[in-house]
Amino acid sequence: MKTRVVWLAVSIMIILSMILMSCAEKTTSTPSATSTTKPAVTTTSATITSAPVPATTSTASGNWWDKLGKPKYGGEIIMRVASFPMSLDPWEFFGGPVLYYDPIFQNDWSVDRNEFSYKVSGFTPVEYMAPSLVESWEMPNMQTVILHINQGINWQDKAPVNGREFTAYDVEKHYHRMLGNGSGFTKPSPVWAINIGSWKEVVARDKYTVQITFKAEVNPFGLLSVTEQCYWNYVVAPEVVKEYGNARDWKNAVGTGPYLLTDYVANVSMNFNKNTKYWGHDERYPDNQLPYVDSIKALLIPDITTAIAALRTGKIDIITAVPWQNADMLKQSEPNLQLVTIPTAGWEVDMRCDTAPFTEIKVRKALQMSIDRPTLAKSIYKGYAEGIPCSLNNPAIKGYAYDYKDWSQELKDEYSYNPTKAKALLAEAGFPNGFKTNIIASSSSELDILQAIKFYLLEIGVDAEIKTMDLTTFRSYTGAGKHDQMVFAQYVGYTNTPEKNLSQRVDSPSEYTKAKDPVYIEMYNELRRTAKTEDVMAISRNMEKYALEKHWSVMTFPIYSFNILTPSVKGYSGEFIHNTFLTRMWKD
Repeated sequence: MKTRVVWLAVSIMIILSMILMSCAEKTTSTPSATSTTKPAVTTTSATITSAPVPATTSTASGNWWDKLGKPKYGGEIIMRVASFPMSLDPWEFFGGPVLYYDPIFQNDWSVDRNEFSYKVSGFTPVEYMAPSLVESWEMPNMQTVILHINQGINWQDKAPVNGREFTAYDVEKHYHRMLGNGSGFTKPSPVWAINIGSWKEVVARDKYTVQITFKAEVNPFGLLSVTEQCYWNYVVAPEVVKEYGNARDWKNAVGTGPYLLTDYVANVSMNFNKNTKYWGHDERYPDNQLPYVDSIKALLIPDITTAIAALRTGKIDIITAVPWQNADMLKQSEPNLQLVTIPTAGWEVDMRCDTAPFTEIKVRKALQMSIDRPTLAKSIYKGYAEGIPCSLNNPAIKGYAYDYKDWSQELKDEYSYNPTKAKALLAEAGFPNGFKTNIIASSSSELDILQAIKFYLLEIGVDAEIKTMDLTTFRSYTGAGKHDQMVFAQYVGYTNTPEKNLSQRVDSPSEYTKAKDPVYIEMYNELRRTAKTEDVMAISRNMEKYALEKHWSVMTFPIYSFNILTPSVKGYSGEFIHNTFLTRMWKD
């Protein structure tokens, strides 16, 4: 009966909130020899080992990808983007499609999605990356990576490069520009230099060999700076920089990639036409030259409602990062659409643990036990979330996240709805009648779930005033540590690299708990010193377990956003959409 009352109260709070609102993101094996088909790690003494990319999965009826159908050539894919970059130069570039570039490494299309889904936007382990501009790589020691360039790749046939061969010297000059430490470049990238800050130097040893030297020994996360399919790893032609000073002008856009940028209207659209001389072939059908689609158009549609209307009327084919509410409506009205869930971070309330009353762990546990997560998942997210608590790493990051099934019963109980026990803990901590507090929140956050949390806290006697402010003010206020009690943040089940996720509790501007726990910090330092992948995974899980036991934050659960595609787009198997997969999609 009490649960029914709680649910009713939560529903009322949600409805009121919506009315008010309407008025106003493995195992380890011995490294193999270098290969021309997989990124092999060759090591000598100190080694970083990683799980091998699994062999192509076959079934009695053939390969796992047979269910996608046979690829076809031709047609156009039109996709919605929420924003365009202010610059097209990767040196200062953030966000937006870059289909005219190839990355150094790319996601391995041939991996069975049951083995690795490629759904997590911010983290792909090294073992699930495949060569692209490089054909193989090796690591003779913990401070050196040697890249062997894929021979036979040519720049697009466009001035000032005019289709010449791509070489190691292009890679060297590109990274010198990113780092600001060679080839006449002295100013590092204002956006990406921090991502390759562990690099000491990049040298082309010959026409097809590049050596990257790190400032110190690196662990598996350090290697991600080389293998990530990110903007600093999209090589800009040195002739473009030499002739124009930068690569900002779309008319000068040239790369080695599957498409050419043929038209760009700022804040409106980007048009990409097929590079008919592209070097790449489909891993599944080696005789098939990529890409399949003749053209791809990116339309800027900031408003999600407008984007969905365009999808319904056939004006666009793909929308990504769609909130569950919009996806639910589409699922009901347009059942033929392809709706795919993408893991997204959920919400938490960070308690300032250096300030009373949150210095007392019994208080923190009490607040944790006041939340009915399954009811929140059903009433607010309509079942588009499981309601299972987790720590900072998203459960989809297998091996690094501390899986709920491995929790002790005691820990599960501490994250289960138990207002009676919560009140008893508050009484033991000296707050038999509860206390007053506040929660700082951005006005752009999901205030409906925060209102529900406020209700649950009130049920155990904790009266939390919600103080909202615009996002810019919120970041400035909380980043300066001006909050005196709690902060509403979206870090439950984060989808970035595990190291970055775990650093959230160490020394980040958004480390709102101010716990500064020496044990946790030492575990984090050990994580960064550790070389073997399985050891890194174990430390990561232990850190998550430790943080959960300390109850620095009232955790909810991970949620989902959606990728939505029209039925005519084929070859998609649920990944986070970017270059690798767009190049391999086709239109029916």
